[in-house]
Formats: sequence, structure tokens, C-alpha cells
Amino acid sequence: MKQSEALKVKQLNVWIILGLTLILIIWSLLNNRILDSDHLALYMVPAIEKLGMMTIFVLYVITIVIVVNWAYYSLVKLNRQNFYDPVQRAELIKVLKDPEARTNFEEFRKRTSNLVSHYSNYLSEIIGSILPNAIRQPFMLEQYFRAKVDNISKNLAGGVNTINLLSNVAPILGFFGTLLGLIKAFHHSAQAMLIEGQMTPDVFAKLQTSIMIAIITSLYGVGLKIIGSLLRHHLITKFNNLGDELLDIPAEVLFEE
Repeated sequence: MKQSEALKVKQLNVWIILGLTLILIIWSLLNNRILDSDHLALYMVPAIEKLGMMTIFVLYVITIVIVVNWAYYSLVKLNRQNFYDPVQRAELIKVLKDPEARTNFEEFRKRTSNLVSHYSNYLSEIIGSILPNAIRQPFMLEQYFRAKVDNISKNLAGGVNTINLLSNVAPILGFFGTLLGLIKAFHHSAQAMLIEGQMTPDVFAKLQTSIMIAIITSLYGVGLKIIGSLLRHHLITKFNNLGDELLDIPAEVLFEE
């Protein structure tokens, strides 16, 4: 069933491509100016200049979004206090090591009620939703904590995914800006040769400026990719460290036993 649906989608895409190609062919036959390079340059060069400015603006926006996401998740969401309090963690381990609390779920609830009500973090949520079998069986306790940490990871994946997406898009935008800059440079050169028959100093300066901006956009995009990858790695490492500190709770209980 899934294969037939995938085949229908492929066929639909093929028909759309063929239809658009046919429309372009008929349009070019009816209007010869569509394929006229001078006509295209007359209308496209101003648009290319605006696209170049928009590309640089988008790169600036991507930079701000990447930095803001990293700062928010690194300083706020991935703060240790949002995961657990050291006193809360130590008290939970103490309760879990007590055989009476492990075998009597009501006793466990009674002794951990303050750990849930007095704190507002991920560990308090883990304690509040724990099941009787999880505290009675050491293996289940470890699996329960691992599942909870995985859920926390999914909830905090937004910042990492945003940084990853934007840092992957940045080099493509940089290369796009390079192409636009080169087109603009070639246009200045062609206009100078067409009007004055030679490359004047003013036109040569414009040519160099266009090429320089074209190269800078590529460097900017690659630089954002590198910086974004480093910031993403920092967030992942920080979460893994905090997650491991939560996963060490059942490990410490098991080790004691």
C-alpha cells in the first residue's frame, strides 16, 4: 500500500515537471524576448541586486537566531537547577537506598513528597510520576530514569534542531550570494565594454567590490556553519552531562546494593 502511494507521488511529480516544461516551451515560442539575454539582463539585474542585499540580511538574521537560541538553551533551559537540586538528589538517593521505602510505596511517597512539592524541576517530575515496580526492581528503576531522560531530550531538542537547520542553510545562502555577486560583477564589466569599449577605473572598482562581496558571503556562510556546529555540540554535551547526572541516581543505588 505504501509503495503504491509512493509511486503515485512520483508519477504526479513527473507530470508536474513535464507540464511546467511544456508551458515554458510554448511561452518561449510565443515570446522570443524571454530568451533574449539583453532583455533578461535589463529586468533581472536590478532584481539580482535586491536579492543580494536580502541574502546578506538573511545571513544576519540567521546569525542572531543561532546566538539567541544557543544563549537561551545554554543559560536557561540547560541550567542545572532546571534538572535537579543537589540536596533533592542526595535525599532521593538516601530514600531509594532504604529497603523499607523500596518495598512500601506509600512510605516512599510520604518521604519524597517534599522533594516533589518544594522543587520545580525535571527530577521532581520524575519522582512524582514514578511507579511502584520501578522502585522495587533495580533494573526497572534504571530503565524508568533512562526513559524519562530520553523524553527530556526530545522536549529540549528544539534549540539544537534550530541551530542545526540554520547552520546547514547558511553555506547555501552564502554560495547563493556569491553567484549573485558574480552576476553583478559580470554585468558591470559587460556594460563598460558595451558603452565605452574598455574597462574604466570606476567600473573596475565596482567589479572588484562585487567580487569581494561575493567572496565574503561564502565565507560568512561557511563561518556560520562552523560556529553553529560548535554551539550545537556545546548544547548536546551540556545536556548529556546533566542527563548522565540524573542517570547516575539509579546507578548509585544499584552500586550501593
